[in-house]
Amino acid sequence: MDVIRIKPIFCTSNIEHCNCCEYNNLIVGTCDRFYYTSNLVFKPITLYNDAYIKKAELFLYCEDICGCNSCNINVEKDHISNTIFGVNWYNWNVSEIFKNSHTSSINLCLYSNGFANYGICKFSTINSINQPYIELTIDKEEHHNQNEINIIEEYSTNDLYNYTSWFKCLDISSYFYFIKNIGNSAVEINVQISPDKINTFIDNGPFVIKPMETQSIIPLRVSYYVRLSFKNAIQFNNSRIKVWLQGIKNNL
Repeated sequence: MDVIRIKPIFCTSNIEHCNCCEYNNLIVGTCDRFYYTSNLVFKPITLYNDAYIKKAELFLYCEDICGCNSCNINVEKDHISNTIFGVNWYNWNVSEIFKNSHTSSINLCLYSNGFANYGICKFSTINSINQPYIELTIDKEEHHNQNEINIIEEYSTNDLYNYTSWFKCLDISSYFYFIKNIGNSAVEINVQISPDKINTFIDNGPFVIKPMETQSIIPLRVSYYVRLSFKNAIQFNNSRIKVWLQGIKNNL
């Protein structure tokens, strides 16, 4: 996982219904009868193979706020918002924008909630020490082997034998169970095998697993189907188990 910072290549402040105006600050908000917005433009982001943007945050430094004690400033969308209280760094989570648009130039518009939110915020621009920037968290896609098997299930126990689902294992080169007792009483486990899901044979067991203990069980014989049987090890003391069935498919 990598964390990088990128700076905008261009910044402007605008007055509604007027031509674009350049300022020494990024000005956002409402003052008298003027409504100010600002724009930051970022160049396209090139990612290495299998990489993706996990998180993107915009950081702006507020140099001054006037006309109010606080001001809500939005970035591109109303729900990407933060409340500015005074001189400080502020950040906005813009992940949804950068995840969908990073291959082309990105234009972020800063705005307030119109005349209902009176006040002006002045943010540092690209010519200042506290320049605006985007902080990107970049991670790499994990490619799971399609031949891997990882089935996870949970079951409750009682005094009678209950069973996991039958699993067809004839086309599996290797497979094994992990069982964790996540209840408060001991559990008895057996491995059952079958040629047809009707006729069964106890292949391995019984195993007794105490509360919060984990055990690995490998079937001893080759069969068409496999499953686990389980029940309370102590009468009237119900429990609960978590079962992992893992393995590798044959490459046919």
